[in-house]
Amino acid sequence: MEPPLDTGLGSVIVIQIMVGIVQQWIEPIFQRSENSFSSMDVTMRVELLVGLVAPTHFLWLLLFFFSHSYLNFCAELMRFGDRHFYGDWWNTTTLVTFWKNWNIPFQKWCHRHVYTRLVEKNVPPSRAELLVFLMSAALFEYMIALPLHSCRLWIFLVMLFELVVAVFQANYLQGNYGNSLVWLCLLLGPLLAVITYFHDHDISFRHHSHQSSSSPLTSDHRLQRSFRSASVIKCLKEILTYCTVFTSRP
Repeated sequence: MEPPLDTGLGSVIVIQIMVGIVQQWIEPIFQRSENSFSSMDVTMRVELLVGLVAPTHFLWLLLFFFSHSYLNFCAELMRFGDRHFYGDWWNTTTLVTFWKNWNIPFQKWCHRHVYTRLVEKNVPPSRAELLVFLMSAALFEYMIALPLHSCRLWIFLVMLFELVVAVFQANYLQGNYGNSLVWLCLLLGPLLAVITYFHDHDISFRHHSHQSSSSPLTSDHRLQRSFRSASVIKCLKEILTYCTVFTSRP
């Protein structure tokens, strides 16, 4: 068992690395964009997404580590024995197995409070699983759209596409090929949809700053950049709050 102090210190270090990735890697890519993602042509969209694949994936892995450290920290303080927070999702050969292993507390919560209730109301198990998946996709969309004040259903639609990929994978790809497809979906799936929300939020914040550029307070470029970074970091903190709330449910 990890001491609470070591776990808390690790979480602080991870948060600082995440902030560094946002400020030094993701923000410069955002600054080179002048239009929102929805108004770009196909070439610009592909260029933007390719540039964001690596930092977005690193950010997600650090977020996973932070969530694990936070849950272990709380478990140490409350002397909670059950610490099975995730399975070996990195070795999964199907998307369905990945969804069941990467966030076990939330998966158990959905099974206990949603799936079981639906089955008790004579809903077929396969249809109940589909409804649980749609609920989780809508919840994921809500968690991102609420702090950013923007709902475009990109995350929800990408997760629906992953459901189609999961059906194809179950029939045609197994073993190492299936695991490769899982990692490809991690790289090009909902995470990129999430970062496009942040991109458009940064664009709208920048346009708002330009409109008020006549004010002496906002005329300094470094101050504008500081405000923009603070805005992105604030959104990240809000999303981290939502994630920890849902992952810590019994």
